[in-house]
Amino acid sequence: MRAFEYHPLTKVTVKETLILNLSFSQVGWIGLGVFLTAQCYKIIPSLPLDKMGLKLVLGLEKTIGGLYNLIPLVLCIAFAYLTHASGMTFSQFLCSYLSFTIRKKTKKTNQIE
Repeated sequence: MRAFEYHPLTKVTVKETLILNLSFSQVGWIGLGVFLTAQCYKIIPSLPLDKMGLKLVLGLEKTIGGLYNLIPLVLCIAFAYLTHASGMTFSQFLCSYLSFTIRKKTKKTNQIE
């Protein structure tokens, strides 16, 4: 038996949480999504469903017409919670994939000098 193979503390990992049992990165992604969604609601107008002839009860035209502004929040929640098969979060996987594809590549030849 090697050293540290039998010790139980080597197997335990502690997930640091901030708010509502969410990690720091998840809180950051959700906060960014809420901020971007609020900016979208300020900048992009909702669809004029009432002028298109769609009358809904209780004046839900504005609410339903602006649902597409929630796209940044949905994307940020996906970045916060989705994981790749390698065990990395989706944002970590995307960053490593982009750094791999952008890196400077060298030509390797099989010539004997």
